Amino acid sequence: MTSLEIAVQAKRSAASAWMQYVQEHVAKSRDWFLFVEGDNDSLVYGQRVHGLLGEEKLVHTYLCGRKRDVHEVRNKFATEGRTCVHSLFFTDADHDALLGIPAPAMDDLFQTQHYSVEYYYLTDALLSAIWQYCWRLQPQDARLAKYEAQLRNRSQVFFRRMLIVVAWLICARRAGFRPMYNNLNPMSLFSRFGDSIETLAHRMSVIRAHVNCEFQCSIRDLLVETRKLRQMSYKSWLPGQYYQSFILDALRSIVSDLRAGPEPHPTLAIPLSVDALGSLLVGRVGPLADLDGFLARINCRPGTSHC
Repeated sequence: MTSLEIAVQAKRSAASAWMQYVQEHVAKSRDWFLFVEGDNDSLVYGQRVHGLLGEEKLVHTYLCGRKRDVHEVRNKFATEGRTCVHSLFFTDADHDALLGIPAPAMDDLFQTQHYSVEYYYLTDALLSAIWQYCWRLQPQDARLAKYEAQLRNRSQVFFRRMLIVVAWLICARRAGFRPMYNNLNPMSLFSRFGDSIETLAHRMSVIRAHVNCEFQCSIRDLLVETRKLRQMSYKSWLPGQYYQSFILDALRSIVSDLRAGPEPHPTLAIPLSVDALGSLLVGRVGPLADLDGFLARINCRPGTSHC
């Protein structure tokens, strides 16, 4: 880990989030305080809560870093004797259900329905939104349907190639290992695990090198886990950050293809990046049933006594 990574991690911890909250919280304040894992979580939940509350309420968001740090902050309210009024906590589901880890039973803690928060904006409508609002192209353009079909087909290939990768990660977690998910470069493996005839044993050695984990998985266990995942929606097992990397790569490929043609070229009103993708799409998604239901249950909506 570099010194920069250590500094960033230090700023995103239970301790730093709690310290910021204590400094900013005012007794009887009508502001709302959100404790989340990372930047994408802050973007989605902050915008959603702010949209429900209206302009007259302030929403403060604190980056805790990891799921267990969000839980630690939540528990700190009890140990410090503070009430959680107007304080909400948000975490990703991750692979918990697949590993038999129960979700915490807390009324003010929300856990995503799918693997992670990215799936709240990485929807089937994302290319249409990028096409119109980022590239400034017309929705009636016949090329849009062509590229939407291409993106769907290429996504299916990506899911198939990532099955073996994620199955290995889950087997490693189940065996008590802690593979470093964030170290894995999904696009590198996507290209590497193409139409080659590499053996499963060799592919597992490549995965081990990516996530800095020496777990030795039997091929039988790996195939059993792969079959299980194949029966499920990719949103429940594929880390959202991996799919987001794939989407960004696919969008850049489409831009290059469009620019090579004679028809109107895309205007990059917003550079293609993780931050830009989330910012652009979050405000254009429809109802989020589980999230909006949670916010309604805790009365985070205009006109209620708790607001």
